[in-house]
Amino acid sequence: MNTYQAKRLRLKDILATLGHEPNKVLQGELWYLSPFRQETEPSFKINLERNVWYDFGLGAGGNIIDFGLKYFQVSTVAAVLHELEALIGGQKTVLPLAPAKNAPTEPEESFKVQKIAPLQNVALLKYLASRGIEAALAQSYVQEIYYTRQNKRYFSLAFPNASGGYELRNAYFKGVHGHKDVSLINGASTAGVMIFEGFIDFLSALAWHKVTAPPLSVIVLNSVALRDKALSTIRDKGVQSVHLYLDHDPAGRELTTFLQQQLAAIEVVDQSGLYQGFKDVNAFLVGQRQLQKQL
Repeated sequence: MNTYQAKRLRLKDILATLGHEPNKVLQGELWYLSPFRQETEPSFKINLERNVWYDFGLGAGGNIIDFGLKYFQVSTVAAVLHELEALIGGQKTVLPLAPAKNAPTEPEESFKVQKIAPLQNVALLKYLASRGIEAALAQSYVQEIYYTRQNKRYFSLAFPNASGGYELRNAYFKGVHGHKDVSLINGASTAGVMIFEGFIDFLSALAWHKVTAPPLSVIVLNSVALRDKALSTIRDKGVQSVHLYLDHDPAGRELTTFLQQQLAAIEVVDQSGLYQGFKDVNAFLVGQRQLQKQL
């Protein structure tokens, strides 16, 4: 994804994917509770025609790149593009070349959950298999969710987070139901903590080591934007060591440096060398599985 493509994404769709729905519509603008903080009255608005935002609490606004810099807490445009591409997956939600001035201003139908059930959907299990993850392993951590949006039916994997929400994933989509948050998993030992960017990487690590439970407690970030939440969780746990399994990209390297600086008093181990030459843990697992088949 480049900057031009990113700016053609609709801000309201990005917010919806992140779990934020508008509280009201007023003169062609959508008003939200700010995605940057907790509040009870909406102070964040999107102008639908111009596809820009303004947060009255911050006294700042801008386009989707400006939003990404603030929301994902990254410092470069490249890192924002990475986060947006990971967020939308295979979706093709872009602005028309010339937005109609009389375009409808009512918000789209909200996300509606039909059911959440144990993981057994054949298509979802096939997707996981393509990522090198067996059904028996995934079923201990992941469920399946069925929902409607804009009167269309969908289903995806559902991985619970610490706020009671679910990280959603299938072959074509990546999003969230409920509030965006980290996911916490207990391990055999509480002396240390392992950190992954997403649950696919977490399951990939278990699959590669042929274990069903992690040796240490686990924090799945679900977004590098939640680094401060992860940091406070680590400090609350009082662990002796932190083991990072982050992506080989600018956002992953930036987060590694951040955690090493903020946690200078304890051991912070960058484990990304274990999958050197691959983008992330899952890419490494898939690559190794393909190599094994060739032997």
